[in-house]
Amino acid sequence: MASPRLAVPLCLAFAACTTTPASPPPWASAAAGLGDAPLSIAGASPGDVWAVGADHGAGPLVLHHDGNSWSRVATGTRGTLWWVHAFADHSLLLAGAGATILRSDGKTFTRLATPGLANATVFGVWGASPTDAWAVGSVAGRNGFVWRWDGTAWSAVALPADLPLDTNHDLPGFFKVWGDGAGHVYVVGARGTVMRSTG
Repeated sequence: MASPRLAVPLCLAFAACTTTPASPPPWASAAAGLGDAPLSIAGASPGDVWAVGADHGAGPLVLHHDGNSWSRVATGTRGTLWWVHAFADHSLLLAGAGATILRSDGKTFTRLATPGLANATVFGVWGASPTDAWAVGSVAGRNGFVWRWDGTAWSAVALPADLPLDTNHDLPGFFKVWGDGAGHVYVVGARGTVMRSTG
């Protein structure tokens, strides 16, 4: 019987020895060298995926994957996009710097009027449907806001009176929003803030 030290060399020397094949890596590179940083990704199906991100002077990064390859899409706007939400009907809401919210059918992009000014950044957007959506963000990194879309216009939503204020009496900024489609909407933000709406 071979000694333990000879077991591995003997196994390597004979074709009859079997080894367990290495499992494939769990990730594969889908795109690289884009020049701008992707910040959010969403899709309605494996053949309709969108990624959005930074703007380094040529407009925000907006990529579309059709199931086979990625292509860069021009929106005709400027400013970093922080979030994209895809609906089941393949329409999109894209949001970001400069109080920007874009609506798209996947081909054309329309900038919607919002209650915010140029120093407002929309960090998150979520919708139960294309006519019922929410957006959150902050003004200059503080003083968070929540807006609601009814299919026609965005409007500011009143905030709870007991939100924590900083030493300058500013509200926390809000970063992301999500809902369950059954009337519950959640917002998270700075200073450990979590808000919940039920109506």
